[in-house]
Amino acid sequence: RLALARRAPDGRAADDDGAGAAVVADRHPQPVRQQRVVRAAEHRADVRRVLAGRVEVRVIADGHRQHEIDTAALQQRANTLLDLHKPGDPVVLPTVWDAWSAALAVAAGFAALTVGSHPVADSVGKPDNEGMTFDDLLTRVAQITAKVDVPISVDIESGYGEDPERLIAGLLSVGAVGLNVEDTVHSEAKRLRSAEEHAALIGALRRAADAAGVHMVVNARTDLFLRADGDESDRVSRAVDRLTLCADAG
Repeated sequence: RLALARRAPDGRAADDDGAGAAVVADRHPQPVRQQRVVRAAEHRADVRRVLAGRVEVRVIADGHRQHEIDTAALQQRANTLLDLHKPGDPVVLPTVWDAWSAALAVAAGFAALTVGSHPVADSVGKPDNEGMTFDDLLTRVAQITAKVDVPISVDIESGYGEDPERLIAGLLSVGAVGLNVEDTVHSEAKRLRSAEEHAALIGALRRAADAAGVHMVVNARTDLFLRADGDESDRVSRAVDRLTLCADAG
């Protein structure tokens, strides 16, 4: 769950409509005039409205430490990450899994980092392919972004069964500005999403990010080759068709 507070002109916390399981109090000495719990059904609209307002936002997510979201700073990092992607000149980024590995990569000169699900899962003693939860991943990403000051893209596997708004809000809450999502649904007997279904997910992620005020870098992955799916003779063309749909969707 997310609880949000924005700063009113007089410096006090201005409440958003709704209710939830966490309550955010103003860090300044002025009393909070009202405290409401945001119902889960209303939480996504609150995230979109408050983040899109480009005001100071305070986010508490499922037991995470408090984060203050600066959408302008996040958008600048997202732009930096996107600018590294040049047609004909692929960007090469290291995969990190904790604050230590991230610091080493930045010290070696890398301008941005990716957080890999497999090494993160290994480092917390859980199996890859969504053996850990989205919150497990967010906890580690928060530690990385607190250590290094470069754009971070996160491998979110197939989405951990979370809706697109929750995925985007969670990543932004820990300072990530990019994501990688694959079309193998690990939580559903490892089925392969249809091309249209995967493209629809990419489109929903794009809309959620844009509504939050940050144009996150979204990387769509297909596992056709990893799974050796279907006839090899047309696998390349099927992969191209899948990813073209995803590109068109966002």
